[in-house]
This record gives sequence, structure tokens and C-alpha cells, in this order.
Amino acid sequence: MNSASIQNILRSPLLAVVPVALLMLGGKEPTVPSSGSTVESPTTAQHTATVPTDARIVPVSGGDAILEAFWDSNLGAWPKWKFTNEEPKTDAVQSWSLVTLNWTAKRVGEGPSLKRIYAGSGVRLASYSQLVLSAGVKKGAQVTLHAETDAGPVTKNFVSEASYTDQFVMPLPGAKFLTEVHITFGAAAQGPEKANLVWLGLRDPQLADIETIRWQHFNEQPLDLFLRSVPEPANEAPLYHLLSSAEGFEAAKKSTAATQARPLRIKSQITLEPHLVGAANQNLFGRRTTKTCPLYRTFINTRENGTTETIGLAEAAQKAAILGDSQALREVAKAAIQIALIPHWDVDFITKFHDSSWDQRSFVQAQVCEALAISLDLAGAWMTPAAKTLILRRLAEDGIGNINYVVWKYPYIFSCNQLPVFSVGRLAAHSLLEKQTGWGHIKPYTDLAFAELNESLAQNFLSDGGFPEGSGYLAYTLDNALPALAIYANAREKSFGELLPPLLGKTDNYISALQTTETGRPTQLILVGDAQGGPFAPLSASVLSVMSKIRPGGASARMLARLKPNQHLGLKLWALPSPDVNGIDPEGFDPFVTLPENGITASTRKVGDFLSKLVVIGGPARAGHNHEDRGSFVLEFAGETFAADPGGMNYSDPMVQMLKYAQSHNMLVPFVRSSDRPAAQNPASVAVIPAASGDATSFHATIDPAVLWPGFYQKWVRTFTSPTAGEITIIDEYALSKGDGVDFLWHTPLPVRKDNGQVIITGTRGRAIITPPVGSTVEITPSRKLGMREIATIRFRREAKSGSLEAKVHLEPIE
Repeated sequence: MNSASIQNILRSPLLAVVPVALLMLGGKEPTVPSSGSTVESPTTAQHTATVPTDARIVPVSGGDAILEAFWDSNLGAWPKWKFTNEEPKTDAVQSWSLVTLNWTAKRVGEGPSLKRIYAGSGVRLASYSQLVLSAGVKKGAQVTLHAETDAGPVTKNFVSEASYTDQFVMPLPGAKFLTEVHITFGAAAQGPEKANLVWLGLRDPQLADIETIRWQHFNEQPLDLFLRSVPEPANEAPLYHLLSSAEGFEAAKKSTAATQARPLRIKSQITLEPHLVGAANQNLFGRRTTKTCPLYRTFINTRENGTTETIGLAEAAQKAAILGDSQALREVAKAAIQIALIPHWDVDFITKFHDSSWDQRSFVQAQVCEALAISLDLAGAWMTPAAKTLILRRLAEDGIGNINYVVWKYPYIFSCNQLPVFSVGRLAAHSLLEKQTGWGHIKPYTDLAFAELNESLAQNFLSDGGFPEGSGYLAYTLDNALPALAIYANAREKSFGELLPPLLGKTDNYISALQTTETGRPTQLILVGDAQGGPFAPLSASVLSVMSKIRPGGASARMLARLKPNQHLGLKLWALPSPDVNGIDPEGFDPFVTLPENGITASTRKVGDFLSKLVVIGGPARAGHNHEDRGSFVLEFAGETFAADPGGMNYSDPMVQMLKYAQSHNMLVPFVRSSDRPAAQNPASVAVIPAASGDATSFHATIDPAVLWPGFYQKWVRTFTSPTAGEITIIDEYALSKGDGVDFLWHTPLPVRKDNGQVIITGTRGRAIITPPVGSTVEITPSRKLGMREIATIRFRREAKSGSLEAKVHLEPIE
């Protein structure tokens, strides 16, 4: 059905009197004639002639409904499915938000086949004419849907176009009842494979199109009710000073004016439609949508050279306010109003699913709270009373209400990154609301939110400065915790430094240990543990600004000094003023850093004119977002990575779990010919901490990870001996209780080859010459995608149940 036909239906007198709720729920009205979709109202005879089935159809929008909610284990969808083939052997795991299938394909196209038989007469389809599977498989993998209906069998084959969760849609022509569904997956290549099941649903494409057009129409409505034609007050100053004091804001404006910064040229990406049309636009963890989700990237800004950048609402509000850019502030106000008009702020319908209490925690709600509160503070002069009242109510009910629900329900969020991440939006909303006339009972709740943030930070940061969840989540946590602390300081008219927790004072040690020496990465950390991106973890200039004030002259200050002067203009209001980094050596590195609680130790020394950095990875007990990497290492030389951690990737990619495996790290791994993959405990049951010493010349470290391999290792001790930066010997002493031998794995993004009994890794300005362990065989797996990099793997295999492997590494510059 084309757009013109839909518009005619929308303008019809019949549709004008149909209740919106009926349209949203796909009720029997309106009856829209179409060969592709017919809405029926069964007679009493039809009801008595059919036997009830054992499944529920739950509408999630005008045209979409869910039949099998795999994401919520409480709803019991997955146990009703059966495997119809014994080979390949498939492991099925119901996790937090999906069902994951794991198998090893002996050939392309091999994979599991599943079946669900519906009881009684089957599922009555009413107006639904399409079957929709939401699943994630590797790019190039095969997906087959098969349905048995009263109109006969239907089958459709698909080839996945992306390595993240997609939708596979199959028409059910002429069907009134669905009695069976079969789902079959086929591997894109030989070897380990995964597939994620999220939901199975039904779609009425006609009603889905109608709903889309209706929300498009709503989105096009004028906003005169909410937007002023001229600002009030006229000077457009911050109304509440959430992010800085009045004096600090004026200082920021003067500093920016002195640099002759250009005005913003921003274009809003906010539309209501993607957030409102239900299952067709799922976007959980970056999964495919038919429209762009703009909550995170609100604006496109065109630079003076014609290139563009995407910036969020809170960032645009701060830049526009500091620049005194009146037109940009009006665009900020407009975008904030549009977000306030979105009925619910999660980016996926499943968080509002009628049958389920499943939630995605408060990630989106907290970010929206932060963005709207800052927008109202900095661009509120452009908003009418109607707009302000709308935003305040949404913040209180849908923002703070959601965050409080999560804080009350889930104690674990205090011991990971989540509460600090939620706190910036929580404290921004509280601080804004407590400044409103008549809202006299908010302050104690603001104080409680601040106290709970500090309680969480005390659990997350170790006394040695370490951060157990890894460098990717350190950046994420500091980007949220620091502005949250600044907001509270301004609310209570205290200095920011006065409220910084003492634990953050040593975090610069962790930053120093993982600061990369790779060329062109001035503010990035070597990525260990999970992350949604990679292969490095960037620290923002704003975070570095605050951390430099805590430890002047430390690693953060050196990283900040590496930035070009104009990059300091991007500091957020809460990070100003920028510290003085004159006189700090931007190329300086601490020669030896060890974190006795966190388990990271690092040596940074020189080979000739080039830096060499060796990081040995241990870790504390029970840390989240960690990998099976105790005993692994990272080696950088001459501005490149020679031995790499795989880093992170988008969580919606079905292969993301493989990055956690010991086999994806630079480890000594048992191999067993007749069983499943050997795996270390993750999370680790006990702390595994290297014993290390070093200086500007030498380095030595010993780590004993065997305890994390129960049933495999009786003994595994790995020793790193490096009398000079250019010579490293890695010794593995081991004894197996299970296995046929061990593999010493080394992953590199650089070209690698065998040459006269040695393995040579060649970079642009340096090379590593590896002498393999005596008695081992050498195999090189060609470069392929592993995480966010193309990586080759070197394998030194020793087929013995016990012994010692000694690999010698020589680093030398290329003349």
C-alpha cells in the first residue's frame, strides 16, 4: 500500500472516530479492505469451533505483536521449543535479554533446527499476515523460517546481511491459523557459531504503515505552544547553574570569546516516529532500526570546513550557551521539547511490553534526564511555561521514577558502573526540581542520591587506583560520575574539589598503567575487559581536565598536554577551567606501574629512540565485565601494537562472547581433542595478582592463574623476564589434569611470518623476532576480524601433559 493510499485512509471519516487505543492495539476497527491484510471479527460459531491454543499474542503497536518473548525467561517461551536435529550439538543459554545458541559447524550451512507446535487449533492470526523473527547471526549466515498454517506450509530462506540482531519477515498468505513454526540456522563458515533469539512476532503491515503515518503527522505539528519567539529573560543566562557557578560560567564565556570560536551550525535529528512504532524499530543495544535513533546523537553540526559531526543535546546546550549562540539555544530548546513529547524513553518496545516486568535498567532515562535538565537550565529562556511544566513532570515521573525503581530493586548496581552512570541524570533532575517554586521536599532526596553515588564509588574504585571492570568502563564511569559530583557541588554551593572522593586520587595510576604508546592515540587506554567499541578506550578531555587537577603532572596531565590547544575548547562546563599543562612533558611515561589490588602491572622503557610497553594482566575476584585473560599480556613497540588484546565490540553482535574467551587472548590454553572448549572461570573466583618489579631498565613479573582452571591445570605459572626493554623471555611451567597439550597463543594486528625457525612480526618502524619454545610446533592463522581489529594468531603447540615452554622475544627498530 503506498503513502497516498494511507493518507486517504487517515483522512477518512471512519478513521477519524476510531479510538486511538484501538489503532495502537490493532483492534478490529478500522476495517481497511486489502488483499494483504484483513481484520476479522469471529462469530460465536467460530469461537466454539476452535480449540484454545497455548500462546498469547501481545500487541506492541498498531501493526506489531509478539508471539514468543525469548528475552524474558519469566514468560516461559523458550522451554516450549524443541530441537529437531541432534547434530550439530547445540548449547542453548537463556541470558538477560535473549536466548543464545552455540554450536560448532563442520561445514558451511550446518546449524540447529527448532520447532514449536501450538496446541489446539493453533494461533488465530486475525489481521496479522506476516511472521517476524528477531534474531542475531553472523553476516552471511543462513536463516530459514517455516510455518504450518491452515492455508498450507510456508517457507522462506534468508541470508544475514549484518552481524547484529536483525528482523526476518515471512508473509503468511491466506492463513487464518498458525499451527507450527520451525527456525533453522546455517553457519556462514566452519567452526564455532552463535545465534541469538530475541522474539518471534506477527505483523499487520497495513496497520503498521498507518501508525507510522499518524506519528509522522504528529511530528510535523507546530511547537508554538512550547517555544517562545524571543527568549525570556533576554540575556539567556543559565536559569539554575547546574553545571557551574555564575562566576564559572562567565569565565568560560570570556575564555571562549578570546579564542574567537565560531557559532554552532546545528541541525536537529530528533523525530518522534522511530520511538513510537513498536517492534519494527527495535534498537536494543544498537540493533537494526528502520529509522535512526536520535536520543544519543541529537544534532548534526557542520564545521567551517564543511565536514560534519554529531553531538548530543547536553553537549550542544553547553557549547551554545558558552558561545552565546541564540539561534542554537533555540534549537536546543526545540529538541528538548520533542524528546519530552516521546511517550517513553527506552529505545526498545520490550521495556514497555504488557506481559513483562523486564527492564533495561535506567541507561536511557538517566541520559534523557541529564539532557533535559541541562537544556532547561541553559535554553529554558526559549521555553514557554507549558514546555517547562511538561519537562518537569516527565523528569519526575518517567526519569527519576524509573531510576529510583532500578536503585530500589537491584543492589548489584552499586558495585558496578551502573549507579554512577545513572547518577548524573538523577542528580541533574533532582537539582533542577529542588529549585522550582513550591517543590520544597526535594532536597533530602538530592542528598540521598549524592550519598548513594559515593557509596557506589567506594565499591568500584580500589585503594590502589584500580578499576576492576576494565578501562572501557572506567572512561564510561568517569564521564558520568564526575559531572554528577559537580552538579551536586553547585547545588550546595561547594567547590567541586571539596566533594571529589579520595579514592579517585590514585586513579591516575590505573590510567598510567594502561595508557597506550600507539601513535596517534593521545588520550586513549589499552582496552582490557568488555566495551561496546574499541580497540582502545578513549578518555575525554573533560575527564582528563578533572583528573589532572587531582594529580598535577601525572599521566592524565601528560595526556591532556598531548592535545592541540583548540581541542581544549571542547571541555564541558563541569570540567572548566582547564588546568595549566605548560611545562609538562606530553611524551612522558612512568617506567613501572603496578596495581597490587587490581592486578595490572606495566613496564614502559625505550629501545633506542622508541618506546616499548609490556602490560601483564591479572585481576581481582568476582569482577564484572572481565574476560578469561588472567596471565595474558599486551606488547606495544615503536608506536604500534605487537601483541594485542581483542578489545570490545557492539553487544548485539552474536560473536561478542568469543572476545571473552581465553583463546582470544595472549594465553597458554589447554587443548583437548575430544571435548568442548577449555575455559577459565569468569568472573574469577579468586584474585590473581602478578608479583612484579621494574625500573627504567629492567622488568620482571610472575603470575599463577592455574587456580582459575579447575579440572584443567594442576599447575600453570607464567614468568616475564626482561633485563632490557628489547629482550623479553616468557616462560610457562605447566601440568595438566585434563588435556592433550597446550597452545601458547599470540594475537597481532601486524604482518607476521615464519623465517628460518623464528616468527617475525613486522611493523612500520620496528619488528619483533620470536624464538619459539623448544619442542613446539608453529602455526599462523591469517589475519581475520577479531573484535574491532583484523588480527592474525600465532600458535606454539606443545603436545605434552606437563613441561616448560620458553619463548624469547627480541625487539629492534627498523633502520
